[in-house]
Amino acid sequence: MIPRALTLVALLIGATAPASAQNKLSWGEGSAPCSDWTKEHKANSAVSAQMSSWLRGYVSGANVMQNFKGNIFAKTRADMDLMERYIDHYCLEHPADSVVGATDRLVKELIAR
Repeated sequence: MIPRALTLVALLIGATAPASAQNKLSWGEGSAPCSDWTKEHKANSAVSAQMSSWLRGYVSGANVMQNFKGNIFAKTRADMDLMERYIDHYCLEHPADSVVGATDRLVKELIAR
């Protein structure tokens, strides 16, 4: 009975979940606005290190889930410095967007390669 109930809850949550990365539920530093990413990285603060760690975890998790279809790093090496520069650039241009939205966009681009 419990597995059926959990399946039903998962289906209901999935049916009502927004499609936009900006509205995805995210814990940790990914829920911050891009303006925070830019501010913290310019200051080279401890929070910037946490944000970078969150980025690595998100991209790694996306890759693990994508491995059911293929490796997002199959055509390009996993260059975290380059990925951070991508987020730096995106966040400068879109300060009101969330870090998770920027990172989701990065992952989609990696998958498309």
